[in-house]
Amino acid sequence: MTARDAHPGWCARDVTAEFDGTEHVSRPHRWRPAYEHEAAIVDELRQVVYADGGAEIPAAIVRIDNPGNPGEVAMTADDLAAFVDHLARLRTALTTERGPSGP
Repeated sequence: MTARDAHPGWCARDVTAEFDGTEHVSRPHRWRPAYEHEAAIVDELRQVVYADGGAEIPAAIVRIDNPGNPGEVAMTADDLAAFVDHLARLRTALTTERGPSGP
């Protein structure tokens, strides 16, 4: 099995990569802080595997959707703790497949 054929455990779907390869993508997760009901933090995991067998390091993509203040979100201490827990779960999903990254 080549790197191009391997699917990380978090991969929900494959799409054609922009530069001749395959992009592994997780399902988007939308989390809404309790303090700002209009805002959402959207994340997914992605990795590009090129046709020549090379691959990018899997990464978490995090975006803040907030119509009132684009790119900004206010979080209470509880919101922040919940978000940090979620980021830790994303890290676990990424490191389970490949091991911890460098320093």
